[in-house]
Amino acid sequence: MTRRIAQLASMLAALSCWSAYAALNVTLTLIPSSGAVQGVAGQTVGWGFTINNNTPYYLIFNNSYFCQPGQDPHFTTCTTALGGPNQYQDYIANNLTIIPPSTTLTVPFNLGTQTGFGAYAIPSNVPLHASDSGSALGTYDVYDGDPLMGGTEVFADQEISAPASVVVIPADAYQIGYAANIKADGSFVNLTNAGSAGGTDLAGDICANVYVFDPAQELVACCACLLTPNHLQALSVHDDLTSNLLTLGMPTSVTFGLVTSAPVSGACDPASPTARTLERGLRGWATTAHALPAAGYALTEYELSIAPLSDSELTKLTTTCAFIEDNGSGNGICNPCRTGALGAAHK
Repeated sequence: MTRRIAQLASMLAALSCWSAYAALNVTLTLIPSSGAVQGVAGQTVGWGFTINNNTPYYLIFNNSYFCQPGQDPHFTTCTTALGGPNQYQDYIANNLTIIPPSTTLTVPFNLGTQTGFGAYAIPSNVPLHASDSGSALGTYDVYDGDPLMGGTEVFADQEISAPASVVVIPADAYQIGYAANIKADGSFVNLTNAGSAGGTDLAGDICANVYVFDPAQELVACCACLLTPNHLQALSVHDDLTSNLLTLGMPTSVTFGLVTSAPVSGACDPASPTARTLERGLRGWATTAHALPAAGYALTEYELSIAPLSDSELTKLTTTCAFIEDNGSGNGICNPCRTGALGAAHK
């Protein structure tokens, strides 16, 4: 009888532990929340995280991984698919991340300080649009008290994961420029397709997706131009980019960004570019008016600046432009490109 009672007590204890294990409520949301990050060949990208610890326990992370579908670090080796199996570097465990009970912790990705969930080093020899899709997975131990202050381990090697992916984008997919003293009417943007995506029509066509910001950093207009290889087109800042703004009034100056993407069914839509449709080959120059000390304006020409395109910037541009298209009642859609180049004389 005593032996049966001991066995029953052991079973009840095991059941209690399993019940507590099953009740663990820990959630992971990557930053960005889609888990999709992008970068050029040779760049290191990564993820931040928000973890909700909805338990009465302390969590301490002991490792993190990038895993292909079906891989689990408890049973297999997690591997990356771009360039080699070991392109992922853990951050969350290396930083001795401890999350107290009933706590939410958010840590953005920062390559310089090596903080966030983890990093993915894109090899320099991978082709454009190469991708790796899987999951970001973290393992952690569970303690009934602060593990650095004598807490006792309750469960070991628990897992938490979220979908994650990496896409290789062109280095010149995003270009930026500015125009000052717009009312002087001397600012123009001239664009061409260098044929980098292909030298023949259709196969080499690209979209120049234009996004116009006022001095308050508000996206006030967007539009797109289709450029065939070696095509030359132009936009007037006064007559095209700022003639039909979402908001009232004419700003004195604007900044503008251009995202290069592949056409969809031969058409361009500034609300549609994604990391997987970004293209290369757009080149642009702009003029802007500078006030002279005495009177009048002098025009200067400059080449548009190529800038890194983050996943959050691309998402902001396309989703805000989609909002303008859907809710602007026609306002906020700038005029299409004109064939040829534009310029101006001294004013």
